[in-house]
Amino acid sequence: MKLRIPIALSLFATFLNLDAAAESKKAPKPNVILIITDDLGNTGLSSWGSSFYETPHIDALAKSGVLFKNFYSASCLCSPARASLMTGKYPQRVGITEYIESTRKTGPHSHETTLPQTEVTLGEAFKKNGYQTGYIGKWHLGAEAGGWPKDHGFL
Repeated sequence: MKLRIPIALSLFATFLNLDAAAESKKAPKPNVILIITDDLGNTGLSSWGSSFYETPHIDALAKSGVLFKNFYSASCLCSPARASLMTGKYPQRVGITEYIESTRKTGPHSHETTLPQTEVTLGEAFKKNGYQTGYIGKWHLGAEAGGWPKDHGFL
């Protein structure tokens, strides 16, 4: 069975609720690291069975954490897929159905040029539950004012 993004976000929300219950018992909050990659196939990591690529550090994370073996991306393009993962909504619901170029202000396509600030993201949900958040690397959800990771709950 494929794990769909809205279900994955529901699991995250459940995880955060369980975490709140654990906090009342003074249990430490677990660390959460979400790694998003583009163009990485099933055989791109040794933790997934690759005998060509050696990825010992990622393998160690996979062994000590949670490794999702079945995952459904809402789009084959990075911006819509990232918007969906960040919000738990289908790309069409967020208005991001194409790749967002950081330099495009106008164009022939009718789509958002940045993730709307009205959308609640994973960063905001984690922050609301007492986590420190950070975002490193490729964002591709807008480079205009209000479209950076810091505008969506990440440091």
